[in-house]
Amino acid sequence: MRGLIACLAFLAVTAAGNAYGQCFNCTAPYSGTAFSNPAADSSWTPVADDVNAGQYLFFDVVAGTYYEWATCGSVDPTFNPELTLIRKPSAPYTYTCDSGLLSGVGIAYNSYSSDCTDDAQSMLMAKVGWYATFTGTIALLVNRPNCQTTNMAPSHVSIKWHYLTTPPEYCTNCGQQNPATAQSNPAAKPDWTTVSTTMSGGDYALFNVVDGTYYEWSTCAGSGWDTQITLRRFDCLGEVLAYNNDYTSDPSCGTRSRVGWFADFTGPVIALVSQNYCQDNTAANMTLQWRKFPVTNQCSNCTTNALGGELNAANDNVAIVKNGQYIVLYNVEGGATYEFSACHPTTGFDTQLTLRGAPGLSNPTCSSPLLAYNDNGDGKDSYGDTCGERSKIIWTAPATFNGPDEKVLLAVHEFNCQADEDRTVWQLRTRKIKRARYTEMVLDVSYPFDVVVNDNTTNLFWTKAIASGHTWVEALSYCSTLDYAGKDDWRLPNI
Repeated sequence: MRGLIACLAFLAVTAAGNAYGQCFNCTAPYSGTAFSNPAADSSWTPVADDVNAGQYLFFDVVAGTYYEWATCGSVDPTFNPELTLIRKPSAPYTYTCDSGLLSGVGIAYNSYSSDCTDDAQSMLMAKVGWYATFTGTIALLVNRPNCQTTNMAPSHVSIKWHYLTTPPEYCTNCGQQNPATAQSNPAAKPDWTTVSTTMSGGDYALFNVVDGTYYEWSTCAGSGWDTQITLRRFDCLGEVLAYNNDYTSDPSCGTRSRVGWFADFTGPVIALVSQNYCQDNTAANMTLQWRKFPVTNQCSNCTTNALGGELNAANDNVAIVKNGQYIVLYNVEGGATYEFSACHPTTGFDTQLTLRGAPGLSNPTCSSPLLAYNDNGDGKDSYGDTCGERSKIIWTAPATFNGPDEKVLLAVHEFNCQADEDRTVWQLRTRKIKRARYTEMVLDVSYPFDVVVNDNTTNLFWTKAIASGHTWVEALSYCSTLDYAGKDDWRLPNI
């Protein structure tokens, strides 16, 4: 019997997206009837369970509605589908497969999704979302990898769809990498480094970031269309790190985007540029820039403990803090993700948040090692308050933080590290937003794409992705000879 391999210390092969970002290779319609009126939110409407590569399905959509289509939960996860949404620019919305190519314009694409939580082989499944800009009929084209239309009989795939009453605050329509090379070491604020002047909707760029550095990405220098930026850890399957639609803090940006993030690891991230809402296009005319913030922007001149005591990091906490003061939180859990927010509407000034501490440090101070920093929070916090120029930190504690005695210090300042306690009063909120047993990381910066997963309970490492097609004996040999992430002591787990 042949199956999937998982090498302990989880054997990884990262899925690769189609280089062109969209497919048009077709064979025939699945059905001549359009599907309509899907379920909402957490419910899905199944439409077919026997779709072959090259077939396309029709759907009636209503302008102003966000829809998602998925193959998650298909009985044959080895199909490894690619989904492309295609529309006609105007009525009549009829689609034909002429000379093996589906007529119309590609508007969204996905070849793999980390959101298929109902399927054990989620990385081989696809999900694509789109905000309908017109009322009419669109086509969903199904292909195998690299836009293939040939089936591996009796292989086939299932399709389901739904709509969301509230669209998600990130996009998944990764298509083509632009530019083809990874970017490193951008200019420092106030300057910018131009990454590309030819971005299209669905293009993404790859960046090497350094732990402890605050970065920003922006399309504000571009023109012509409404953008969104989604930042993900490692690749298009990775954890969503940050997102922005319209950067309202700078009126000159208009409907373009700017997103900031404090790097809590050294390794790769991707910035996905989408046309609002999560659409592809072939414009090839949007400018993407990035920059880093000088270290001096991270404040070390805090004054006094606002509470005179400590708060439990496991709880939702609210503290009234004067400008330059700090709070101390204990019981920091390795692998858990925390939100620290000064986004409450009563906090009317431009703030900065600085998080400091270290594993095993029982008395963190304003000069302790820097863990995270934020100037402009952008977007909203988990309470639903818009941040703008107020600050928000999303931070995942390293696995080495473990136990009730693990502490961090959180300081708040007015912009430019002002610390006059008589000037302003902030409402500071802290919350544990996710308890994660597993943390993704790069073990050796010499191998930035060899991503591992740390089990924070056992402190064992697994490779991130999966290889298939090996017998048990072959898998034992494969893992024992694997050289990955600078390590050569991998083994196949024996359950």
